[in-house]
Amino acid sequence: MVLDAAREAAAEAVGCRVDELVFTSSGTRAVHSGIAGALAGRRRVGSHLIVSAVEHSSVLHSAEVHEADGGTVTQVPVDRGGAVDPAAYGDALRADTALACLQSANHEVGTEQPVAAVAGLCREAGVPLLVDAAQSLGWGPVDGGWSLLTASAHKWGGPSGVGLLVVRKGVRFAPQGPADERESGRAAGFENIPAIVAAAASLRAVRAEAAEEALRLRELTERIRARVPQAVPDVEVVGDPCAGCPGSSPSPVSMSTGGPAARAGPGGFLRLVRFVLHEQHADAEPRAAGDGRAE
Repeated sequence: MVLDAAREAAAEAVGCRVDELVFTSSGTRAVHSGIAGALAGRRRVGSHLIVSAVEHSSVLHSAEVHEADGGTVTQVPVDRGGAVDPAAYGDALRADTALACLQSANHEVGTEQPVAAVAGLCREAGVPLLVDAAQSLGWGPVDGGWSLLTASAHKWGGPSGVGLLVVRKGVRFAPQGPADERESGRAAGFENIPAIVAAAASLRAVRAEAAEEALRLRELTERIRARVPQAVPDVEVVGDPCAGCPGSSPSPVSMSTGGPAARAGPGGFLRLVRFVLHEQHADAEPRAAGDGRAE
């Protein structure tokens, strides 16, 4: 059956058992279902949820709903590069912690998070860790003893409308909403089989070229980091310069509202980055008047 074959391919890429993985209608749906089900499955333990300050909006919105329903939420801060300190997650763990969430890599600036270290601390405390792997799964499996994992096919070049939810065996999980016999009861509704097959095929394809493509993209990223701040004095390139997901470009941020970078606007930044990447007229200076073009 094509659906079974797609599930096997996706499970192999994730590094999980076939019966631990279900397909959802989106990555956001996977996050919402994963968090709600894990919290409900551990409600006897407590209602404390831990998230990082830079999680995807789907995680943060789930945390808001949980808090509005009477639960408690601890938001762990990040450093200047966008990474959490594993010790901060360890300090946030409590006897009533039901679930911790951490992205594998940031969706905006690509900073990779110390998932394995955080997972180890959570495991010692008996707390499941849900990992949002949407940004990194196309580049490789997520290391560490995580308990739940979510992802979205469009992040690795697959079709929109397909998400993954993985729940490891032994994790207490109670699906929320009306019961449905499909996808182990964790994702209601009929599966979009053509999109699921395309998602699994595209994941396998990008993984086959991931190592070579990562080298190419890291070289481009380093070029942006080195040359954009030189070209525009009031810009800082944010994100971790060493621990960054290859599929995410660093984000230039204007540090002066009156400087040329601010006056250039988003379009000017894009033209500047194109100039850097293609190394057109390498000795030319970007126009100081702020229109973002290079002469």
